[in-house]
Amino acid sequence: MALGRIREGVHTENAEINMVPLIDVMLVLLVIFIITAPMVTQSVNLSLPKTSDIAVPVEQKQKPQVIEITKDGEILLNKTAVAMETLHAELNTIKSNSVEQEPIIQLNIDESVPYDTVAKTLIEIKRVGLSKIGFTTTLQE
Repeated sequence: MALGRIREGVHTENAEINMVPLIDVMLVLLVIFIITAPMVTQSVNLSLPKTSDIAVPVEQKQKPQVIEITKDGEILLNKTAVAMETLHAELNTIKSNSVEQEPIIQLNIDESVPYDTVAKTLIEIKRVGLSKIGFTTTLQE
């Protein structure tokens, strides 16, 4: 407790708050937040390629196999409905039928499809051993 000036034997208390410890604590907390804030955010910076208005067609010797995931979560392989459990067998059939080159897989994914469904589909494609994969996205209107 701080005491004011002593006059003629009368002691009065000083009612001021010592701000130095408060400022020290606030500065320490500020430094802690500045250091930990970048560690909390977990994002991946992607630089996606831009397309021009004039598309130049690329000659392809083989037609890509289209896997479409609709906004309802339905998986279509070349416009035929396929269950996730049978996708592996269907992709194995496609791979065995194309003996010259590895088949190209084109994934058409609706924007509203949860990543879980996309990840499971990619895992099945990887398990078959296919690596030529192209991604397209369908935007919601």
